[in-house]
Amino acid sequence: MLARTYSELGEPTKDIGESKGALAVVEKAVEVRCALAQEPGADDAVKLDLARNLRQRGFLREGLSDRTTANAFYEESLAIAQKLKLAEGMSGSVYFVEALAS
Repeated sequence: MLARTYSELGEPTKDIGESKGALAVVEKAVEVRCALAQEPGADDAVKLDLARNLRQRGFLREGLSDRTTANAFYEESLAIAQKLKLAEGMSGSVYFVEALAS
């Protein structure tokens, strides 16, 4: 619940022109979801939510002209989806459109 709240706050925060604030909120969502995904028996939905937040974090980093860090988050997100068999055989661009569409 806490991770979802952080995640949902990211977009409106960015929309009001607070990209750094949005990034801080999404980073908290990633932190919480990362901990949840590492719990024994964590289900695929938790891991997919983590992948989505990593992707969101990448978009925000890219918006702040930090493409190198953004790409690292995109790769991490893609790796999670591939482990979940959501992105098998997909290129990065197709993956982001199809596998993580909310």
